This record gives sequence, C-alpha cells and structure tokens, in this order.
Amino acid sequence: MGSSISHCINVDLEPLDSMETSKIALSSNVLSLVPEFNSHDIDINVTTTVFVANLLEKAEMKLRNNEYMKYVSCLERATQLGSASAAAKLGLVYSRGIDSAIAPDYASAASYYFLSLKLVLMIPYNSWDITLLLEVVAGLTELYQSKLNNENDKDIISHGVKLMHNVDDKLQDPYFIRTLTHQEVQKRRAIRIHMNYCFALKAMTAGDVLSAALSFQECELVGECGYETADNLVKQSQLHLKIIESSLPSVPPICAECEYSPKDLRDIWKLITCPQCRENLKNPRTFIGVLRVTIFSLNLEAL
Repeated sequence: MGSSISHCINVDLEPLDSMETSKIALSSNVLSLVPEFNSHDIDINVTTTVFVANLLEKAEMKLRNNEYMKYVSCLERATQLGSASAAAKLGLVYSRGIDSAIAPDYASAASYYFLSLKLVLMIPYNSWDITLLLEVVAGLTELYQSKLNNENDKDIISHGVKLMHNVDDKLQDPYFIRTLTHQEVQKRRAIRIHMNYCFALKAMTAGDVLSAALSFQECELVGECGYETADNLVKQSQLHLKIIESSLPSVPPICAECEYSPKDLRDIWKLITCPQCRENLKNPRTFIGVLRVTIFSLNLEAL
C-alpha cells in the first residue's frame, strides 16, 4: 500500500497573476495554511492563500462533477503549498475510498492525516482550526480501531502517536485554552479524548497494560463533551478500565518484606504480577485475547 499517493494528474488552473484576492472568501485560518516564514514579502503569503483557496474551490467542483482523480489532484497541489485542510481531505479519501474510482488505502490515509498534523504544528497554535483537528484525530481513531492492525502497521501507529502527543501538549497550554470559545473548548475536549484513546490502543497493541489504563483514565477524566464519537470513546474507555481493574485485588497488596502498600496502579500491578506474567502480557495477541474474553463476560452479565 501507499502507491496511491503518487496517483495525481494535472488540472488546468488560472495563473497566479490573473486571480483577484477579493474573489476568494476563504481566509488562511480556514485553509489551515502554513505561513511562508522564510519570506519577508507579505504579498507572497497573500498570493499563496488565494491560489490555495482557488484550488480547494476547484476541488469541490470536480467532486460534484464526479471527476474524482482531478479532485485528488487539486487537493495534492494544495497540500504541497502547505494546506493542512487539503491533506486532511486526502486522508478521508484514502480512508474510505470513492466509489470504484479510488480504493481505500489505509497506509496512504494515515500518511495524509499525519501530514495534516505536521502542517498544523507549523502554524502558530493561536491560529489553529479546532474543527479541522477534530476531523483529523477522528479519522485516525477510526484507522487505529479497525484498519491498522497488521504487524507491518506498528511503525505507522507509533509515528501517529508521537505527532498526537505534540498536539496534546499544545492543547493543554493555559494561554491557548483562554483564547477559545465555549464550543471550541468542547471540541478541544473531544480532540483530547480521541488522541488519548489512540494512545491507549497503541499501548494495548504493545501489551503495556499500565500505559493503556492511564490513557483510558485520561479519557474518563476529560469526560463527555457533547460530540457523539468522542462520548462513545469515553464509554468504551470506562469498559476497558473495568476490565483492567477486575484483574486487581479488592485489597491492595502489601510487600511481605517492608510492608509497602502501593497506591498507584502501576505499582500495584508490578507487586501482584510475577515477571513471567508481565512478560506474557507484552504479547499483543495474549493481551487482546484476554480483553475479548472479559468483554464477552461483561456483556453476558449486563444481559
């Protein structure tokens, strides 16, 4: 997979000098366009914004006319000019495919979502498009949950988690939070839920029960935010936490040597689990198999 990224054809567009800035209603904020920091010419930034806006408008027109390859080509060109929005649209294209014209390509989808995050991280975070970020992490969550489960996908998953950690750090900046409206604050919470759920899925795949539990716990702490996909992840996180907590004793263990009684989940787990069992849980298949059995048991109890 991955060959679809290069499938791009030329599209006829107006030359840059023939465009009028006044015709373009979209702002660089909406485009999520990376500013040209190396340029001291403000006109270059304006011209790029106009050109990218023109590309995205043409892309939407090609999509309405069912000219799918030309639609992709316009998005490719906009992405090359630094549009995180265009990269996110390409992530969606390759995640779900378009009719029989473009087949799903999950590795390419992840690559474009990652590129979108990288471009966003190059934009001053007080100009971030929170709606775009939510769309990107929701798309990645979908891939992480059911599409990227092959042994060869581990490096893709790990790379995405590193990028999302960078985004998560910025989202927790108190100054950044103060600049958001109430609706944006709710979207920020939804973004953090999606990202922490992805962190947990990555930890589960690696057999790291403790890190998975902490990420699921973070989803629970952020809490429901009014966005259905994120709220469902909070509920799933609570279920996963029940599964993990059910493996712990009701009374915390005490070290027979020094009478140390751990309070932290990580320390409790180390004290009650022998080295051999901890080694076994590093096998993703073993851990996920235990989760499936326990989920099935919990579902039976609910009935």
